[in-house]
Amino acid sequence: MSEYTSRQVRLSRELFDLQQELVEKEGRLRRIEYELVHQEIPDSHRQLLLYGMVSYPILKRCYMEDCLDVRLDPYDEKFELLAIYFPDVVPFMLLQGYKVVYGRKEMLVEERKLRKEIKCIKQRTTDLLLRLYTLGTTIFIIYGPPASLKSLIVNALKRYLGDKKVISLSTGAALRKEIKKETPLGRIVKKYVQGGKLVPDEVILRIVKRYFIGELEEAYVSGYKPEDIVIIGDGIIRTPYQAGKLLPLLEGDKYCILNLLPERGIKELSKGRAICENCGKAWNEANIQGTITLTRREKRTYPQDLLEKLRREKYDLPPYLPQTGKCECGVNIVKDGKVINVIRREDERNIDVRLKEFFRTFKGTFAGIKKHCKGIFTVIPNKGKRSVEEQARLIVKRVFKS
Repeated sequence: MSEYTSRQVRLSRELFDLQQELVEKEGRLRRIEYELVHQEIPDSHRQLLLYGMVSYPILKRCYMEDCLDVRLDPYDEKFELLAIYFPDVVPFMLLQGYKVVYGRKEMLVEERKLRKEIKCIKQRTTDLLLRLYTLGTTIFIIYGPPASLKSLIVNALKRYLGDKKVISLSTGAALRKEIKKETPLGRIVKKYVQGGKLVPDEVILRIVKRYFIGELEEAYVSGYKPEDIVIIGDGIIRTPYQAGKLLPLLEGDKYCILNLLPERGIKELSKGRAICENCGKAWNEANIQGTITLTRREKRTYPQDLLEKLRREKYDLPPYLPQTGKCECGVNIVKDGKVINVIRREDERNIDVRLKEFFRTFKGTFAGIKKHCKGIFTVIPNKGKRSVEEQARLIVKRVFKS
């Protein structure tokens, strides 16, 4: 039995055992919920439940003096009401909106414990699925500063991968999609983006895992084999925590493409970014030519070999605007030399915050990436002699040895 097959069998067995455990615990939870719904409520507690269905302030006003302990539950952010001086049954009630659940304390404690265990098992199942689905695939991790033209290397890689099944994810695009759809996750993300804060690692990981599992399932149903699948992750690793949590779950051959652009160039590109207000196509009116002076924090953060590459590079990044003046959707973008009918990305106003976080976490994140990746390739986005296209062609040639 080959190493690949033995790993596949081991992961499949672990997944089967987890699913069996999940079925058992969900069955126990359903039995408890049934007992809670159909149990008889003593007359002495009916009035208490009646008040519980009115509102929390009434409960607090009427029953604080009758030995009721009212507190806020930090886990599900709902009020728990625990009556502590009843001789036979300790009423334990959970206020869920306008619904109050009554039952024996030990029964409800077990219900809560089961819910937490089921949640944990589901998370472990997701991780195992991701490990199983990525086994035997090729994975490119695109890592670099925010707004550093990582999409150029992603598009170039796709063109040179031929008949491979490419599964590509940009976390920035995925977050914007969640916000646009106004999903529960999107509303959480929107608060962070509008507040100029970074989206928490756990939210990023949830989006990445969900997307990759869904896309890989579709690929396997369509008949693709693991060796025919290439995964490209643009910005899926941004912190040491993400590197430590996600990379061990990606079982395929992993390669990192370190996409670097000087900080001053990034800020120019950020100022020039413009998105068609009709179709969402991204354009850029920045014009970057010649060498770029490195900042002090770049000199403190990057190793010497990377600094030399950035110093020597002569940049040729002209404005990225439609030649006809019209966007692909037909809307005028350029008129009389001015860019019109575009919107500026809200999160680009917070580029300084994102750059500061990138430089703060670079050494730890890059160390985590090097630990789990088979190879590291450095790419500097440029349209000069060694363009992004040429660099992408050489990377594909080296990885697939063709």
